[in-house]
Amino acid sequence: MVAALCVALGLPPHAGAAENLIERPGAHTQYVVELEPHLSAGGYVGFVGGPGVRATFPIVSRGFIDNLNDSIGIGVGADVFFNADLCHSHGTVRKCHDTDFAIPVVMQWNFWFTREWSAFGEPGVMLSVAPHVVPRVNLAVGGRYQMNELMTLTLRLGFPTASFGVSFLL
Repeated sequence: MVAALCVALGLPPHAGAAENLIERPGAHTQYVVELEPHLSAGGYVGFVGGPGVRATFPIVSRGFIDNLNDSIGIGVGADVFFNADLCHSHGTVRKCHDTDFAIPVVMQWNFWFTREWSAFGEPGVMLSVAPHVVPRVNLAVGGRYQMNELMTLTLRLGFPTASFGVSFLL
């Protein structure tokens, strides 16, 4: 599957088996910020996905578990959700808004398995800002496939949203 993904993206597949790094604390790509433009799906009642961006700043290179290759970051972002509801109810038009803007703020706990594969958990909050500011729970798990030193494919599944994008490790 990895080889097929690499071919589809025009990247050379890695030769040989991946080196296990999970028991080597700190043995992961070091970066100052992870910038992730993405497309989101989900949202709250009546909304579907849209474009978004995240910036995650590593704050601890060696995370909560001494013997594992884990790290901790703080992530902030902005997402746009478009209204999927037609704003009609039983033949009458009701008041609704077309877009919702959300600002997620999360703690990202990363686990680095190999040079190519990592996973993370993200507890936090999401501020829904249209039409009123409403704080909501934001929980997600995700994974990354690191294509090279600077780029990863990132998939995030959670509540209230899921996203897929490309991360740049700068």
